[in-house]
Amino acid sequence: MHIESSSAAHGKGRPEATPAGLRRTTPLWDPRNYGGKKINAAVGIQWQPFPLHVVELDLGVPLYQDLNGQQLEEDYRVVFSWYVEIPTKRSIRHTGAGKPAKSRLGF
Repeated sequence: MHIESSSAAHGKGRPEATPAGLRRTTPLWDPRNYGGKKINAAVGIQWQPFPLHVVELDLGVPLYQDLNGQQLEEDYRVVFSWYVEIPTKRSIRHTGAGKPAKSRLGF
């Protein structure tokens, strides 16, 4: 086992020794602390402030969390999204005149 430390005045931390002899200064560098499984339930609202724009606000809570290694579980999640559609020639809202067509979807 090899453990090394140096002065914090030189900007170096104290690496910890791992079973494989790897050195790291934080648990975040350990690949075993990534991933896992989560199932969330969410509710949200959508609003269309302008044509081809959609604003969305979602609130979610975890139903199931099985995380790998040392990770923080989440208690809730708030997501704010702003979508902008860019009509292409294959889009149902493309008019070819540079102006989006009215859609049956309301966008």
